[in-house]
Amino acid sequence: MIQPENEDIVRASLYIQENGINTIRKICNLESIIYNRAVPSGLEDLEKYFSKKEDDLLNILDMNLGHVLRAFSKTIAENHELEEQSFNIKSSLEYKRGWNAAYNQIRNVLFDTRMPTPKPFDDEPKLMEDNIEE
Repeated sequence: MIQPENEDIVRASLYIQENGINTIRKICNLESIIYNRAVPSGLEDLEKYFSKKEDDLLNILDMNLGHVLRAFSKTIAENHELEEQSFNIKSSLEYKRGWNAAYNQIRNVLFDTRMPTPKPFDDEPKLMEDNIEE
């Protein structure tokens, strides 16, 4: 038996199911009616989501809530991976700079200190495209 406090939830669920309110766009429209306010501006300008399964860009507003939540979670995980990779690259460059400085000090002590010192590493490696003259 349905509890009285849950009757409103059941009625709302049936309304949502009967009226096919299954996308973010429709949920936003329903929320604007419930709370008597406009749909937030700028929603049409959201970035598209690339679905590997469908091999296409999808409008987030046309996705159902479950898909949006999975896509959001996946994006967070990918961002964490990119941050970790970026940290590893920076650490590697600092490590190389340290060895380069140590090498220069040893060389200057052991050999003629008037030898030119090699230039240190750049912060960002140059891409081949940067070297092409137009």
